Amino acid sequence: MHVLMTDEGKYVVVQRSSKEQHQLAAVDTQSPGTSVEIKTDEDSKKVAFCFVHKSTRYILKKHEKTLELEPSS
Repeated sequence: MHVLMTDEGKYVVVQRSSKEQHQLAAVDTQSPGTSVEIKTDEDSKKVAFCFVHKSTRYILKKHEKTLELEPSS
């Protein structure tokens, strides 16, 4: 489990893996209404998801073992 902090709140990120796909799921601990989008590429090696919080869209990308949280452009 990874805990990421943003300027607007605290987010708990859980990585899940299975034989067919790898997914990242995010739970915004302060805003239950936050929308989450999970994207997995065809070979399931690169996973990214984005969530919208207070009209700001964030993208979480998985690069090997590092997780980066950044506002999308």
